[in-house]
Amino acid sequence: MLTEADIRPVTLQPWELSIIRAMASTWDYPGRSNIRGRDDRAGTLGMDALVGMLGQYAGTKFLFGAAALDKFLVSRWHANKHKLQSDGGTDLDGGNVDFKTSLRRDSGKSLLSYRLAVRPRELHEGAVYILVLADAPTDDRTIVHLIGWASREMLPTYPATDGPLAGAHVLPARELHPLPPFRWRYFERCAA
Repeated sequence: MLTEADIRPVTLQPWELSIIRAMASTWDYPGRSNIRGRDDRAGTLGMDALVGMLGQYAGTKFLFGAAALDKFLVSRWHANKHKLQSDGGTDLDGGNVDFKTSLRRDSGKSLLSYRLAVRPRELHEGAVYILVLADAPTDDRTIVHLIGWASREMLPTYPATDGPLAGAHVLPARELHPLPPFRWRYFERCAA
């Protein structure tokens, strides 16, 4: 069972946020929302794109350290070139990781009270789904929380039938696997 200690916070700095914001501003594909109505979707497209890309970048930074920016930009370039085509469950070029990011609207709510939601059209063989919660972005920094991961086999067989996540395969955060405790040590002192 996942605990608060298993959650991996990733702090995004102003220079990273400016790049993510610039990339999100290029995303003009309206798509559809399973939570908002059509009229609401048009007004929230920019924020929805930003939140998704905050999660994608933070997850990439966690997994790849200093190489994250290049990997993020290349993945976003491919996504922008193929907006009408499914990414097949990959948010990293050549990988099987699908970051499922939501905006954390209530900072007092436990991160473990959230749920991973995967829509049937987003289910892909061999995909790894990572639940990500992004604090509201500010100008100076944003903290993005990588909660944990699940495989397709861990998700319930049948989608939820009611509530805002109706139609999605929903798994409570506490039932996710923890991410490994990676640490990038670029600036630690070398042993003598």
